[in-house]
Amino acid sequence: MEQVRWFCFECGRKLSATEDKAGKKAKCPGCGTESEVPSGPESPTGVPELVRARRFELVDEHGKIRAALGVGEDGPGLFLLDEKGVLRATLGVTKRGPRLVLLDEKGVLRALLNFREEGAALSLGDEKGNPRATLSVRLGEGGPRLVLLDEKGKPRAALCVGLRDGQPRLYLLDEKGVLRALLNVDEGGAALSLSDEKGNPRAALSVDAKGKVIWSGGEGRP
Repeated sequence: MEQVRWFCFECGRKLSATEDKAGKKAKCPGCGTESEVPSGPESPTGVPELVRARRFELVDEHGKIRAALGVGEDGPGLFLLDEKGVLRATLGVTKRGPRLVLLDEKGVLRALLNFREEGAALSLGDEKGNPRATLSVRLGEGGPRLVLLDEKGKPRAALCVGLRDGQPRLYLLDEKGVLRALLNVDEGGAALSLSDEKGNPRAALSVDAKGKVIWSGGEGRP
């Protein structure tokens, strides 16, 4: 009768049993952990058909860990390290959804890509790890949106495309978060609106569908 071979998911010890034990519990002689005997014999190449473990680590020629694959409390994840042992990238599936994280040589988070029930988002950070730009698509709440933030994390510019009308809009805000300029394009033409420090519209420039230029408010108009 052929042997079925696998590994203990707790200690990594190589285990074996006859194929008629497939589906039954077997105790590891090393650590005593019970695991299910997999079905199917060893492949003709001598490589086990199934390997089970809680964590795998890959090391370089110097014995340094360069990659790890494991399952934590928040879900499975792949971790990649550079030659100095600094974590540079992770790919995992959390309770909220999959995500990809990229870090610089100091271990500072510089890019985060995730997908959740509400949509997908890409966030880019500066050398301190502060978010400086986000690109997102939220399901049912609007079209794609690009937001640029200052060093304090406050939004200063946003570019979006409306979900219902499909028209682009550009928003510019001051350091207090007050909307100071709005540029939008629709089927009837294009329009630019300028506001004061309180967000009150003070001037507007538009071009209608027939090419007519319309200016309102403020002095020094062309």
